[in-house]
Amino acid sequence: MIDNIKELTIIRKVSNINTFDVLMCLSNAIDLVSPAVSGHHIRVSYIAFKIAKQLGLNKQQIDRLVIASCIHDIGSISSEERNDILKSNYKSDGMHEEVGYYYTKESKMFSSVSDLIRYHHKEWNYGVEDNIKVPIESQIMHLADRIDAYIDKDKAILQQVNGIIDILNKRSGKYFHPKHVEAFKVIAANESFWLYLVSNNLPNLLKKDAKLPKTKLNIEDYCDLAKWFSHFIDFRSEFTSMHSIGVAQSARIIAEEMKLLPLEVVLIEISGFLHDIGKLAVSNSILEKNGKLDDIEYSIIKTHSFHTYNILKNVKEFNKIIKYASYHHEHIDGTGYPFHIKGKNMLVGSRILSVADILTAISEDRPYRKGMSKEEIIKLLEEKGDDKYLDSEIVKIAIDNIDKIREKISEVQKQKKIDVDEFWGKMKKIV
Repeated sequence: MIDNIKELTIIRKVSNINTFDVLMCLSNAIDLVSPAVSGHHIRVSYIAFKIAKQLGLNKQQIDRLVIASCIHDIGSISSEERNDILKSNYKSDGMHEEVGYYYTKESKMFSSVSDLIRYHHKEWNYGVEDNIKVPIESQIMHLADRIDAYIDKDKAILQQVNGIIDILNKRSGKYFHPKHVEAFKVIAANESFWLYLVSNNLPNLLKKDAKLPKTKLNIEDYCDLAKWFSHFIDFRSEFTSMHSIGVAQSARIIAEEMKLLPLEVVLIEISGFLHDIGKLAVSNSILEKNGKLDDIEYSIIKTHSFHTYNILKNVKEFNKIIKYASYHHEHIDGTGYPFHIKGKNMLVGSRILSVADILTAISEDRPYRKGMSKEEIIKLLEEKGDDKYLDSEIVKIAIDNIDKIREKISEVQKQKKIDVDEFWGKMKKIV
């Protein structure tokens, strides 16, 4: 049942992962929430990088600044808030910075930049007035963030330079550190800076210039990173907040019962955490609709596994996970979506995820229905297996272990609800 033992051996030995590639996964995922502000993170990171270099910051400071800038709005989870952030007169209430701060603090890979994210909307004189030391990297990020907000994406970029500089001159000394503004003005005098800023090649350019260090991860770290990734979709909607962890644990049990190699089991579990990250492109009004989806809404839902594929493809170490996670709506007979993978081309991990996704989904309460009973779940799974939508052998293993799976789903989802409620309770008290 193992698809490629050689590939698994390679994955087992991988101890380094390109930090920038992971950042692009996160940045692209955040952009899905509101395509209207697509590319904001990478532009802010590029502007901040250039300012930091001009100011002579050391490599460690620049690395932290680039990493934080690439995900600085990670705490913003609604399209309305994302759109507001890009308004030139935006005034933050502090919520998305605090959410981003606590969210990144939980990540082994990004905890070192959580403080920079926390203060990225503080005006330069904020620290003086409130006796709070705002890191210089946060000050630079704030300036870079506002510069991008001042750009009109519908106008030729070089025609806007003088107007942007005028705004910065007026706000220098209060909103922005005067030395930072002067450093940016040196950069802004070069037309190529602006042309690179709005070019499609900007991610590759920043990756090449910034030269971020690689991060050492073992397979357990990959799993922790996947759990952390899954919070994106989990925190968006009450009705999807516990689905990913349920799918991950359902898939893990099925894989274990199939006697797959331990590493393969973990890869399938990771895929379960990541399989629905593409739903960031789907509005809550669709995810939480109290009734059957119409044709337009269903067509939007059908895009999510393709978006999952596009997000994860940035990280070459995720090669196997991408296929497992992105193919979870494919069918054995080729009638699934969005790639119409069929038969032997559908990997074992993908087949397991397909069964685990359906089993978990029909076990859960949704806006338009209650979760199904054990008998109803078994009946539906058998029908799907007989119709060749699902692998009948995997369906049989799932049914043989239905009590164990349902008990595990209930256990992990109850704990996840406690965690989510505690998190938002904490946020409401802080802000």
